[in-house]
Amino acid sequence: MRAPSASRMHIFLAVAAALIGISLTVDLGFIQPRVRQLRQLGLQRDQLLEQIGQGMDRGRYRKDLARYLKVADLSELLNHESDSDPLTYVGEMLDASRLTRLELTHAGTSRSDHLQRTQFALRVLGDYEHILSFLCDLERGPRLATIDAFSISTVRDSRSLEGRLNISIYDPVARSERGA
Repeated sequence: MRAPSASRMHIFLAVAAALIGISLTVDLGFIQPRVRQLRQLGLQRDQLLEQIGQGMDRGRYRKDLARYLKVADLSELLNHESDSDPLTYVGEMLDASRLTRLELTHAGTSRSDHLQRTQFALRVLGDYEHILSFLCDLERGPRLATIDAFSISTVRDSRSLEGRLNISIYDPVARSERGA
C-alpha cells in the first residue's frame, strides 16, 4: 500500500510543479507585459495632465495679458491697425506728459511675421511726477511698448530731472503686408 501512495505523492508533486510552471509562464508571458503597459499608461497620463495644466496656465496668462492691454482677445490686438505711426505716438505721449523733449531719435526697425518693432532713443527733461506719468502712460497705453533701458539724473543748478530712455513700440503687421 505504500507504493501507491508514494506514486500518488509523485503525481501530486508533478502536477503541482506543472501548475507552478504554467502560472510562471502565464505571469511572464501575459501578466508582466500588461503591468508594464499599465505603468507606461500611468506615466503618459501624468505627462498629459502636466501639459493640460501648462495649457491652462497659458490660457490664463493670455486672458490676463488681454485684460491688461484692454482688449477682448490678443488676436484682436494683432489684427488692429494703428492710428498713427510710432514716432507720432511717442510724440503725443510726450506732449501729454508735459515733458520737454531734448532728443528723440529713431534707433531701428525690425519685423517678424506678425509684429514690427520700432526702437527710439529718447532724452527728456521734467520733474519726477511728469517722468513717472510718461512711464505709466507708456506702459498702460493702447499699444505694446517696452522700456529697454532707462536712467535718470539731476540737472545741475535746476530742480529738473533728465531721463534717458530706449523704448520699443510694437505694431501688428497688416495682413496684406505679411505675404510681402
